[in-house]
Amino acid sequence: MEFDGELTGVVGPRTEVPFSQLWPAMVDKIRHPERYLKGVEKVECKDNEDGSIYREMTLSSGVTMKEDIYAFEDKARIEFRVVDKPFNVINAYHSDKGAIEYVVESKQGKVLGWMKGGREGTLEAIKGQYEKAKEM
Repeated sequence: MEFDGELTGVVGPRTEVPFSQLWPAMVDKIRHPERYLKGVEKVECKDNEDGSIYREMTLSSGVTMKEDIYAFEDKARIEFRVVDKPFNVINAYHSDKGAIEYVVESKQGKVLGWMKGGREGTLEAIKGQYEKAKEM
């Protein structure tokens, strides 16, 4: 997987939806990414003993992401720890920005940016979370 070289994540527009409504939509995306992301073909999840969720998500490109997913409501952060790659995907709500950010970090926490060619679709996914949150 290639990154776009920008050492930033993708930050959605500011939203007036309160975090208490956003969080359920952020968590829903763990088991139902197809509701938010284009190109999701197949999803299988199982609960891990430590409270995390193991997910295999196959994309229309043929890529299968294998992740251990940890949700930290107190940090407003969900970590998608990619099992067989040297990076994690982070979805986080920033109260100072009033927005959700998706970013890729190394296993050591260094920001790597975002997937090459994926910023526009990612922004749409974030906006989709805002819309879904309004319905919840």
